[in-house]
Amino acid sequence: MSSKRRFLPPHFPKSSQTLGFRRNRPHSLLWFGVIIVLTCVTALAVTLSAIAWLVPGATIQTPVYTFRSARPVFDEEKAFPTLVEKQVEQRMVEVYDARTVVKETLYPVDGFVGGGVVLSSGGWVVMYAPNYKLAEEKNWHVVDYQGTVYYVTKAVPDLDSGLLFLQIDGDAFRGDVTMVDSETLSYYSPLIGMGHSTSYPLVLDGVVKRDTKSVHDIFVTRYDHLLIGDSVPGDIVLTPGKGELVGFVGPNGTLIDSRHIEEHIPSLFGTNTLYERPLSFFGYAIDGYIQDDYLIKKQGFVITNIPTTSGTSTMKSGDIITFMHTNAYEEKTAAWVFHTAPSTFTVRIIRDEEERIMTIKR
Repeated sequence: MSSKRRFLPPHFPKSSQTLGFRRNRPHSLLWFGVIIVLTCVTALAVTLSAIAWLVPGATIQTPVYTFRSARPVFDEEKAFPTLVEKQVEQRMVEVYDARTVVKETLYPVDGFVGGGVVLSSGGWVVMYAPNYKLAEEKNWHVVDYQGTVYYVTKAVPDLDSGLLFLQIDGDAFRGDVTMVDSETLSYYSPLIGMGHSTSYPLVLDGVVKRDTKSVHDIFVTRYDHLLIGDSVPGDIVLTPGKGELVGFVGPNGTLIDSRHIEEHIPSLFGTNTLYERPLSFFGYAIDGYIQDDYLIKKQGFVITNIPTTSGTSTMKSGDIITFMHTNAYEEKTAAWVFHTAPSTFTVRIIRDEEERIMTIKR
């Protein structure tokens, strides 16, 4: 049987090639899927990048922890600028009990008495030492930031505040310390505590009554600010940034304000003695008084005793002080108002149920 070859007319198309496409369809779909996935990933990346550029990120301050204590560590380097940090260091001294020194070269930690602040180039230093005993300073060494050791030539204690003023045998000290009264700071102001080879953050809090006696001198501070933080009595309290002296840490986390230092400086530098208040009014605070058979709700101070002083006034026992200088009387701030008032100022009183204005010279 002879085979016949099939011939197509020239006007017919060639045989279809669709069979080859069907045979390669799985590979084509795979590449198509890869392209789709890459396109989606690229679009997502571009979107996230745009969001990152357009939306500002939140700043979160994370405490630094150590493996030993797992507690936040205060960054001392951020407390003061470099120049201020050096100035603060130059104004600080450390007081040691010389009797604890080993072989005249080793200063044990247990011999540390307290830290002090230099007040003058002539060697006046202040520290908090409420338990000071007479002539105890003869056994002390005062060490400055360079390690130079000085001896104490004079000690002047302030029994009211617990501060101790020391005169040391040297000169050319850095005595340009600036002080800040805590009454000029707002509550919750950040502060810096400077302790024995350490520094830490503090926060200024409200006030607490120091003296609970009902009869007291109107011009003596009865309230102290509280400090929030792990403070130690005797540590130095400064403002962050500028390194201004706010005071010392007192008992139970209270602040011994720098005003107790400032008021004594002129007398210390002049006569080596503490400032003596030229005028004192002893009495007690009240919340109101009777006038025309009605109780007038107003804070005041009833004078019960006026010691003989060098100040002058026409006040007498029984007077009720309701206004001092530019402020209405408040038990918490009366001593501060007196401290900041000029040498001559006026007060408003109630005498014989009549209001009068009196002048006080101190």
